[in-house]
Amino acid sequence: NVTMTYKSLCFFLGDTVFSMNQELYINLNKELAEAINLKLIADLDQFKKKYFLDDPAIPAEMKAMVAPAEQRLYAAGAIISSINVDTKSTDLICNFIDCYQIDVVFVLDYEKLHNDLSDRYKAAKQIVKLDKFGGAVDRSRQALERLNTKFDAYFRGENACLTPCQISLSLKKYKLYKIKTVKVPLSALPFGSKKEYQNLKATAVSPIEEKLEDKIVCCLYVDPKLMSEKEELIAKGDPEAQQSLEKIIMLAPSASIMLVKKYNKETDALEAISIYLKEGDVPTNYLLVGSIKCSLKIQPRQYN
Repeated sequence: NVTMTYKSLCFFLGDTVFSMNQELYINLNKELAEAINLKLIADLDQFKKKYFLDDPAIPAEMKAMVAPAEQRLYAAGAIISSINVDTKSTDLICNFIDCYQIDVVFVLDYEKLHNDLSDRYKAAKQIVKLDKFGGAVDRSRQALERLNTKFDAYFRGENACLTPCQISLSLKKYKLYKIKTVKVPLSALPFGSKKEYQNLKATAVSPIEEKLEDKIVCCLYVDPKLMSEKEELIAKGDPEAQQSLEKIIMLAPSASIMLVKKYNKETDALEAISIYLKEGDVPTNYLLVGSIKCSLKIQPRQYN
């Protein structure tokens, strides 16, 4: 899926709280980390080509004059702002450190986390403890509500200079999916199991069951030809094709988001606010539903 990932480094979790779907959160971060690592490698290769550092025809003395002391610095640039941590999230933080190949970790005013990470990584990572600034306060609910402001900027531009469009998406053509975590309790697992079983499933959903009014849906970057091939195999009863299609949907990058205003039962279509002028401009037919609601009152352009 590297080709598709290069088109976008944006993924849709579908919720503002990662713990609501932690398994999906971990999988999307692994996909993002792989893409970022490829980007950094490409940046370093580009730097080497710019200064002919891999050209055998250039004398070593000349290469030494232009080569930096630490070439990795010219490909560096991944700064990751962590999730809000608690006593249960140390393993999740370690998962991010490993998959993003982080070298230096700054721990802000959390001595237990600093000690846990120091004990786990020893000298392999540089774990730095920072004191919180005296005037700092915890993030308020009002700050979290700024998400609406970000949606506003997405649809109308940073200076509200754009006007979004209203388009109709026929569900005879467009397909709605939702990613769910299927949990099997310990009581249903073999004797000796110490952790409940969790499995991610991408399932087709109904617009009525999901109550899509004022919800954000994501248009996914997927290969239409590949998806058609998978669907043909699924129609023939191929279980592996079903699993493959679900994996593609779960790990696909986001092409754009749309705000659903209502579902029209008569036409079996979603009335949505979009940055696209018409239905035919939407990149793919696969839409991912989350639980994020947007209370924006956007007056879209009307097109005949």
